Amino acid sequence: MFTQLPFRALLIVGALALLGWAPLSTAVAMDWEIESFDRLVLWFGDGVSIAVDQDGNPYIAHDVSLEGMIHFAFRGPEGWVIEAVDDYYSSGGGSAVALDASGTPCIVYGDGNPDIEPVVLTFARRTPSGWEREAVDQMRYDSHVALRFRSDGLAVIAYSAEGGGQLKYASQTAGGSWDVEIADAVPASGCDMSLVLDENDDPHLCHWESTSGRPRQVYTCRKDGLWLRHILDAVGMCNAMGSGIDVDGQGKVHIAWQIHECESPGALYYAKLSEAGSSTAKVDSDFSFYSAGCSLVVDRLGRPHILYGTQGQLVGGPSELRYAHLDEEGKWVHELVDDDGDCGEINAVTIDADGFLHVAYYAGDGSTQFGVIRYARSATPVAPPPLPGDLDCDGMVNAFDIDPFVLALTDEAAYAAEFPTCDYMAADTNQDGEVNVFDVDPFVALLTGS
Repeated sequence: MFTQLPFRALLIVGALALLGWAPLSTAVAMDWEIESFDRLVLWFGDGVSIAVDQDGNPYIAHDVSLEGMIHFAFRGPEGWVIEAVDDYYSSGGGSAVALDASGTPCIVYGDGNPDIEPVVLTFARRTPSGWEREAVDQMRYDSHVALRFRSDGLAVIAYSAEGGGQLKYASQTAGGSWDVEIADAVPASGCDMSLVLDENDDPHLCHWESTSGRPRQVYTCRKDGLWLRHILDAVGMCNAMGSGIDVDGQGKVHIAWQIHECESPGALYYAKLSEAGSSTAKVDSDFSFYSAGCSLVVDRLGRPHILYGTQGQLVGGPSELRYAHLDEEGKWVHELVDDDGDCGEINAVTIDADGFLHVAYYAGDGSTQFGVIRYARSATPVAPPPLPGDLDCDGMVNAFDIDPFVLALTDEAAYAAEFPTCDYMAADTNQDGEVNVFDVDPFVALLTGS
């Protein structure tokens, strides 16, 4: 790391240190742009998932419980386009969508009527001529599923095995076959699972399992070829429901989950795990006794964003979709996203390259059982791309950025500690992907307007 700056640049920077103004910071509730589509009968389902492409366009997969179908939706020139991925009997265990390296939508789901036949884990890829489907393995009839793509472009799937319901992990091979391994051998594991891959393509999963009727929220990962597990929350005779997981740029794992059907009202929990240890916090509580699902994503600055519902399926009382995040002081803030009908109990969230949040969720009327799928996008980015030279992240480049710039240039760790919510790469003022002495003159040019 460079510790000395060119003398000419230091003179200019030192002179500009006499100028500047006090920045302002105001925290406001997030606004959301919400749309509804795909009117449903028996509106609740077992799964909804969402992916966005490099331009921020959403792609949504969800169950249609009454018809036993999997629907895929995307926004076309004249509005939402809805396709049936499989018009036969889906098992009701959920579906998951992801985009491959070429941006092609792919979906996994359980195919088959569990009353008369085995349920088959199915991988489907959208083509110009329709959906191409292939069988991967047999799965538990009510298993939830998760889909990701490795850096080599091959797919990986997490699901529960038929019978005892062990958590399984299937990896696509270059030859088109699937390698299947047991990720968690505990019976009845893999419920409400969420999957993410780190920079080494190692999988990290959160899910809950039920051993002798006593649910536990579990974190499972593979490291150096070995599967490891860690119990996050043993909730006694309560049930865990819904879970979300993501990994930040420093390799820290972020997890969210809910509990329900307990003697106390429902609650939302969050945990952060790293090699140095773990921490757990209760994010929100005192809503319905039947708390619903949740999903989580981490932005490029390593900050978690959680979407969650406050009511279980078809249980009396209002259901809300809420959004939880950390404020500038590191305290949890929870805000209302949508309370129009019974909504949010099943949801999924992702984030695009520009820092906008995208959410898909069910919404309906618990008394009539009619409903819709809703899509919400944050009106503003939660982590916009860094402004080159704005090292104190106040949205401006001025004299107050001088000391943070020097700190970032000389000690990345110290900069991260002093400015934990700012982006170190804002110091890359020549946009070459690195922070070094060659960024000094461009930084000075930004300060002087030259």
